[in-house]
Amino acid sequence: MSVSSYIGIVKNVANNTWTYTDGSALTYQNWASNEPKNTTGNTCTIIDTVTGKWVTTGCTTARPYFCSVAETASKCSSGWTYSQQTDYCYYVQNFTTPTDWKAAEKSCKKMGAHLVSIHSKTEEDFVYDLIASRVGKKSCDELWAWTGLYGTGATRSGSWTDGSPVDYPTDHETSSYYYWMMGNDASCNERRWDWIPSADRTYSRAVCKMEPTNVKQTNRQSIFRRILKA
Repeated sequence: MSVSSYIGIVKNVANNTWTYTDGSALTYQNWASNEPKNTTGNTCTIIDTVTGKWVTTGCTTARPYFCSVAETASKCSSGWTYSQQTDYCYYVQNFTTPTDWKAAEKSCKKMGAHLVSIHSKTEEDFVYDLIASRVGKKSCDELWAWTGLYGTGATRSGSWTDGSPVDYPTDHETSSYYYWMMGNDASCNERRWDWIPSADRTYSRAVCKMEPTNVKQTNRQSIFRRILKA
């Protein structure tokens, strides 16, 4: 026979009311007949396995239980990192599938993004830190990540794959147009930009960038309602 499970409904003995475990008022109720009972010690709630109704009970018996998460809104999808300073989401590709520059941009575009563009010292530092937080086993060989820049490294020279203006310079300039990447690994004493002459002969990971989206987790009430009305 299945055992009834605890849910997040408890009795506030101080004022004799039933609330969610976080103390907030109930916005949905599904009590069984003659419940909730005013029985001393019965300050927890279970779901009847037959009826799906709520039944008061003591809190000391070992039982299965349901967990839930409060509704939260995230600016970015799972795996992406949000920067409050730039109001953009960033994604560092892994080390297992290094790609050339063109393939990296294509991979970003499949996620609705582009290779990262840099427009301020704040954004540059954020991306450097993000790169350093994803260091591979071969750190000094795997510290580099593609950006979306094709140009000389100077302002107003070349283009970003996302079409934004080239208004922030790299840490050095070249006389010709190249494809640019960034690297940051303290163990190698490397924190700088680098240029590559060919888009399809060097393989690396990449950093993607996209505008934020509102991603919501399932809230507590919807979880309880699915359980009770299934």
